[in-house]
Amino acid sequence: MRRFVVLAMSILFIAMLSSPATPIVTAEEIGVNNDEVPIEYQVAQSYTPMAPMNITSNADFVSHGWNGSGTQVDPYQIENVEITSENYALLIANTTAHFAVRYCSIRGTLQHWGWGMLLDNVTNGEVSNCEFTSLDDAIYIDFCQNTSFSDNTIRNCSTAIGVSRASHLDILRNTISNCSHGGYFMQMTDSVIAENTVFDMVFRGFSFYFHGNGTIVSDNTFHDISTEMMFDPAIDISFAQFWNIEHNTIFDCYRGIYSMWDTTHCVISSNNLTDNNVGIEISLASDIEISHNTITGGFRGISVYQSENIEIDDNTVDLTMHRGVSISWSMNCIVTSNHINTHGLYIEGFTPSQYLHTVTNNLNADGKRIGYFIGLENETVSGIVYFQMYLVNCRGVIVENGLFSDSTTGVVFAFSDSCTIQQSSVSDNSQNGIEFIYTTNCGITGCGIIDNGNYWGSFGIRLVFTNNTRITRNMIYGNNGTGIAFTMGSSSYCFIYNNLISNNTAYGIEIEGGSTYNTIYGNAIGWNDEANAYDRGSNNNWDDGESLGNWWSNYNGTGVYEIEGSANSVDKFPNQYETWTARLPIEDADITGLGIILISAGAVGLVIVIVLFILRRRNAI
Repeated sequence: MRRFVVLAMSILFIAMLSSPATPIVTAEEIGVNNDEVPIEYQVAQSYTPMAPMNITSNADFVSHGWNGSGTQVDPYQIENVEITSENYALLIANTTAHFAVRYCSIRGTLQHWGWGMLLDNVTNGEVSNCEFTSLDDAIYIDFCQNTSFSDNTIRNCSTAIGVSRASHLDILRNTISNCSHGGYFMQMTDSVIAENTVFDMVFRGFSFYFHGNGTIVSDNTFHDISTEMMFDPAIDISFAQFWNIEHNTIFDCYRGIYSMWDTTHCVISSNNLTDNNVGIEISLASDIEISHNTITGGFRGISVYQSENIEIDDNTVDLTMHRGVSISWSMNCIVTSNHINTHGLYIEGFTPSQYLHTVTNNLNADGKRIGYFIGLENETVSGIVYFQMYLVNCRGVIVENGLFSDSTTGVVFAFSDSCTIQQSSVSDNSQNGIEFIYTTNCGITGCGIIDNGNYWGSFGIRLVFTNNTRITRNMIYGNNGTGIAFTMGSSSYCFIYNNLISNNTAYGIEIEGGSTYNTIYGNAIGWNDEANAYDRGSNNNWDDGESLGNWWSNYNGTGVYEIEGSANSVDKFPNQYETWTARLPIEDADITGLGIILISAGAVGLVIVIVLFILRRRNAI
């Protein structure tokens, strides 16, 4: 018994670690009820009351009057009884005889939730077709083997199933509902957890800890998990090794499958996840395979944080609202042969190694690919076959003729030098249009950056620790957030000239603190919702120092134009921008002509009518 208490306390501590800010609740506080749960098998309609019972040896089965002889064909058996207890209703320990508990009802008292069953150091046990109601723990199985727990109904309990140090254990076809936690499983070998149905959990569904050598978790169904706390997963894998999670169905949960805290060498395969806020999330883990899963709906499909050697292969991600697959501050990941139909791939990091992943043969619904180039030099890349583009550690690369759409960020330049994107359209991406991250001497010219960002706070063009970036002759319109943003530290000596920057929902141009000596003039900047410009940097120039500043929609025609922000910057030579037009402000550099950007693609001309789209949007406002 002492060993059980220690193990139970250990599990509680782990659960607290893996659920930040999870409150401790009492039985009365978890909001359960006594509604009947439909089941598919026959349960006894009446029970014979029986007092709680302790079985601590094979002989106790006989002394307590159990029927049977303890063999495989004639097990000791107890059936059709009801046990109500404030402690363990039924404790069975240190037995090797075959036994079966069938068609029984085990309940806590009205005044105090009790514990259901404890199986400790048991071999050859069976618990099936029983009801467990209003208990703290319905069943705890410790150090058992060749034992099964199947076709049971558990409801209105704190924790449904607890298992530790078990081998050749079957947890099959149980229905678990309206509980705080569906179950935790740790140190299991050659066992099967399959075809269970778990729903209406306050916190987690099933949690897996430590090793699961040879254990299969398959064909289970989870839905409506973490209905109140709104962050716990249907399947939680923490401090774990060698678990196989496959062929499970998970829907309407906050997180589908969540793996974290030094978890390694696990496989998450062939699961179907629908309308969960996050489909599969990996954090602080390594050597995880995520393959052949189908993830539909929700906010994010597959997310990887601070992990390494994660393989994401042959998954389908569709209709996510924000990110299809994201890899954050992680190393040596493989993303290959996935169908990422919505919102593409998002990578973020602070070092080159956090961008050095293997990314190949990933397609969207139109059959276009993610272009992921590492170490490319002095090449011109046509963007016509790509819906998203990454250039990492590249030099002297020109990207042209692209239509980058329906990804998280359309084009990313990371740790690259002297690279340019030109004559391309970047639109309808869920977060940002184009990002420059730790780059030097890169540029963007002759592009349309339009209608990016599903949520306020996104950017048309984002600059992160970048120097000498040139942004010229572009149309930056209607982005849900800021048109051009200097974010997250110093970006200096950048040149922003002759762009149309209009109708973004935050700022036209925003410069955060630390960015210095940037030059911005010759741009038409108007009708941006928060302000046309905001400057918290220093020594930034908003005119050419001689005679030319920018055109401003809110300039009154008198004096200098004051830029909002703590830098106290001014445009000394401003112009009035009174009537919205779809033309760049400097006519001799005008590439839009009649409002049509022409992109050539080999022998085939691709015409993108960007301005007509904009005019339709403006007329609808």
